[in-house]
Amino acid sequence: MSRVYPLGLWLILFGCGPLWAWCEVSSDSIPMGSVVFLEGRDADGDVLSRGIGVIVRKNFIATNYHYVAGMAEVAVFKRGESREYISDGYLSVEEDRDVIILSVPGVNGQIATLSPGPFPGDGAEVRMLTQPSPQRSKVATGVVSGRKEIREMDLPEVITREVEDFTGGPVFYQGKVAGFCTAGYLDDRYYAYIMPASEARRLMNRSFIIKAFNSLKDLKPLKQSDFQDNLMENLNSVLWLDVEDAERLARKKEKMVVLHVYAKWAGWAKLMDKNTYASKRIIRYINENFYAVRFNAESNDTIVFNNLAYYRNIGSPYHTLAYSLLEGNMEFPSTVFLDEEINLLLVIPGYMDADKMDVVLHYFSEKAYLNEQLSFLDFEQKYRRRRPNY
Repeated sequence: MSRVYPLGLWLILFGCGPLWAWCEVSSDSIPMGSVVFLEGRDADGDVLSRGIGVIVRKNFIATNYHYVAGMAEVAVFKRGESREYISDGYLSVEEDRDVIILSVPGVNGQIATLSPGPFPGDGAEVRMLTQPSPQRSKVATGVVSGRKEIREMDLPEVITREVEDFTGGPVFYQGKVAGFCTAGYLDDRYYAYIMPASEARRLMNRSFIIKAFNSLKDLKPLKQSDFQDNLMENLNSVLWLDVEDAERLARKKEKMVVLHVYAKWAGWAKLMDKNTYASKRIIRYINENFYAVRFNAESNDTIVFNNLAYYRNIGSPYHTLAYSLLEGNMEFPSTVFLDEEINLLLVIPGYMDADKMDVVLHYFSEKAYLNEQLSFLDFEQKYRRRRPNY
């Protein structure tokens, strides 16, 4: 098993070097001989991106698509070598899943095994390989902590305190590549989201023709992948859906729906948008545990909901769906909770601040409302005692 020695001992044994030098030591959980470094360059030879990949077959490496999108040239370096290998194109790609198989003539070495199974479950420790400086790697330990839905695909979430930036590169588990990081964000810990290695395995046998980089759909450099874009949106705002999409997804994914019913003229509704739905903890909790709808009670659209058609009658100030959801009590804003089968659970009229909304969201997502022996006030007291400080 690999050991981590005090930095001073390393300096005595091996001489002074970069502070990340300890990370170059082989790890039992990572086939370090399969690891390669990438440089994406423009037509003038300037480096636009750097990344890490793994050798998956002689002359082929698997890596993140966003490392190479829009690049005129991709150079590959093996660990400990100064020679560069120039990619002549790619074998297969899934742009929307941020995975690509590059053709790199001359690259050979230890072959990494792409895990054929699902990503490790909650609580598993994985190894994450990052690049703190050109052609240097750092091994960090992460813990699998659930999943996040992005673009209707559930991605494993990994939390680590050992890195501050990890938006690409392979993730290892028990000596195999378990996946590739495709997005991440820094809070008090680093949260990384992983594309399972099964996506790369699927690409390996999908094509036998090497294609030029200019055939990729992105012909300009990507600062981040589509999934990263979606994740940043996920972190910065509530992912509002229309009513019909929320119903479809709720039934498919068995997730509750929360509706913010408002009128454009309602000042308290505007304040709730500005304050409650701008709170970081509310944004994240809603996006991870609910489908959210922001419904204008004065909409003129015809909406099919729960197999019934709703519309706005001529001369009526409000949409018939608003009347139905709010049971005729037209107060704005109102917050409506529906279960996974689109049954009405509760309507809360009026303004709710972020603190109260946090409690209510947990009350429903944790199914506390099903416990007839537990009142909401009892739940609130218990939840506030265990709630982390924000």
